[in-house]
Amino acid sequence: MFVNSLRRWKERTYFSRMTKRISILLGIMLFCLLALLFMQGYLAYQEFQRQQADFKALVNELFAQSVQAEKSARVDRLVHLFMEDLDDPGVVIIQAHRHPEDELMVFDFMDPDTRDLGTSISFRQTIELVDTLTPETPIWFLEQMEKQARKDFNAESIVFWTDRLGERIKRNMTELPVDTATLHNSFRSKLDSLDIHSDFTIRIDSSFASAADEAMEATVRSRAHPLFADTWIEEKLAMAVIDNPSYAIFRRSIFTIAGSAAVILLTLLSFYLLFSTILYQKKLSEMKDNFIDNITHELQTPISALRLAVDSLRRFEVKDRPEKFASYLQISGTELNRLSELVESILLHSTGRESGEIEKESMDLMELLRAATDRYRQKAEKRVSVTLPDREEFPVVSSRFHLTTIIDNLLQNAIRYSDQEGVHIDVRLEHSGPGFVLEIADNGWGIAPEDRRHIFEKFYRSSDQDRNYTVKGTGIGLYHVQQCVATLGGKIQVHSNHPRGTIMKVIIEK
Repeated sequence: MFVNSLRRWKERTYFSRMTKRISILLGIMLFCLLALLFMQGYLAYQEFQRQQADFKALVNELFAQSVQAEKSARVDRLVHLFMEDLDDPGVVIIQAHRHPEDELMVFDFMDPDTRDLGTSISFRQTIELVDTLTPETPIWFLEQMEKQARKDFNAESIVFWTDRLGERIKRNMTELPVDTATLHNSFRSKLDSLDIHSDFTIRIDSSFASAADEAMEATVRSRAHPLFADTWIEEKLAMAVIDNPSYAIFRRSIFTIAGSAAVILLTLLSFYLLFSTILYQKKLSEMKDNFIDNITHELQTPISALRLAVDSLRRFEVKDRPEKFASYLQISGTELNRLSELVESILLHSTGRESGEIEKESMDLMELLRAATDRYRQKAEKRVSVTLPDREEFPVVSSRFHLTTIIDNLLQNAIRYSDQEGVHIDVRLEHSGPGFVLEIADNGWGIAPEDRRHIFEKFYRSSDQDRNYTVKGTGIGLYHVQQCVATLGGKIQVHSNHPRGTIMKVIIEK
């Protein structure tokens, strides 16, 4: 008794130290994990910020290109209107003559109504005389005027060649705005070419709010680009505003973020596997110690009874007392059978015979059930009543060893885990396709819900320590049953038997 108490104290001390070490290890692992999560999150945030800045610079560059393209298109439209006015005698009359001093060709712009001279222009690229004008001269003149007009329009300046022509130019420049639809389509095309499909708006105004509002609106803005030169025309600025740019920015940084996420997931998985392995090893250690404790008790009990019976036979004169002699022999035989069954169970587990090759044969399952129930009724130290199926025979083709192991273990558990006053066992048997279903129901103590998913694990015993102290066992009986059922191609289920007890349901499908 003292030795057992000392051993249990040592076990509790050992497991207490192990639990403390595991707690410290868990704390260190959690700290490392949080540090890793923080670092990876910080790196991902920095990458997102960098991609956001690059995205904003890219948007500004693309929009600047679109604005410049539309400004050039507007100048082209103004030049086209100007050239049409030059060709209209109702707007301006142009005459060419030789300058009296340097003999350059001079072109006079005159009002068509009053013939008043508005402006004279000469080009140093030619010194052709008036009397040598060729058919190509007007074409050359128009080309030079187009270049001059394009230069003036790019600078948003107006040259009043004549009053009427100047007013026409001023009206065209004032009334011909930037084509926002074309600007929108151009910018959309440039974004699509880079696989950026975010929605955007183009704002045109004389001024815009500060960039601080950008973060509040969850947008990305380009810089404000002037649509006209800084001249007499009212200043107009154009700005592109990308709505909800987070998805586009996220796509640009997806590889970095995905890499960080992969590192985090792999680290989490590693920590989980490491910690679960530690807990599993701790559980195995506890189960091993419990198994050794239980198996020691199971071995000591029949050995002690045998020693007592043998000592009694040796020390007392029982040869002349047949009833005593027979009693001691019966005790010895019973304990030897108990010891043999225990050793057989351990050997069965160690050799893995329950999951090895099977030899099937024709047999009567009812015969196996009757033999098993008779055997356990005689061995039981309590009242056992068994209700068998109302069948004479139930022929099957299966493994006698595996079926016997299943029936014996289930009947033994039903008897052991019940009240001392007795137990009633109800055995049900029916066909199911090519196989059969065997149910063994009892009105014993039942199995707690938290234990049901573990009862088929090797060495597992009930979480009720008082029950384990009352009924000793190795924790491998139901494990053998589950292995045998699986070898036969079936499955086993556990249910509550109302109002009390357990139903073990074995389904053999072939």
